[in-house]
Amino acid sequence: MLDLGFAESQKGNIEKAKYYFNIACQNGSAEGCSNLGVIELSAGNQTKAREYFELACESDPKTCINLAALEYRLQNIDKAIKYYKIACEENIAQACSDLADLLEDDEKVAYLSKGCDNGSLEACSNLGYLIEKENESAAKNLYIKACNGGFLMGCNNLAFLEYKSGNYSAAKELYEKACNGGLVDACKSFQKINELKDK
Repeated sequence: MLDLGFAESQKGNIEKAKYYFNIACQNGSAEGCSNLGVIELSAGNQTKAREYFELACESDPKTCINLAALEYRLQNIDKAIKYYKIACEENIAQACSDLADLLEDDEKVAYLSKGCDNGSLEACSNLGYLIEKENESAAKNLYIKACNGGFLMGCNNLAFLEYKSGNYSAAKELYEKACNGGLVDACKSFQKINELKDK
């Protein structure tokens, strides 16, 4: 039923997609329930979306990230934290990263580490930023990992470390990479380095 739901969704036949996803959801498919939640959320039906996300979360904890994101959007922070934690425990990297954003600094490290270990480049970069003052070498390795994976803020943070160390050419390359990717702050830093070299 899921395949039929996806096929109809791609064709733009939302009602037919809902029909198939609903059958899948009623048969215990967390993915079916999740997809119904996404459709309802897109239509602005937050209450209905929450019902489907709750069903999905009960059936498969990995899908709790959708419920967490909705609770966060509704400013139910305690509930958002609860559901992000459930998804993070299932090694959903983005859930760990999003969870860390809602916690105090002393609680963030463990969740950012888990998120980074499970593939969230954002978590790697944010962890680097968090530990940079205490362990610049470890932070640099995290920035390298994030940047090499294509997370532009990782490149920007790495560029700053290189600049601070006097490695201007390396900093310039990294700022340029981040700037070309659309990071405005990196473009400003890239311009400043060029101006320094022109003087």
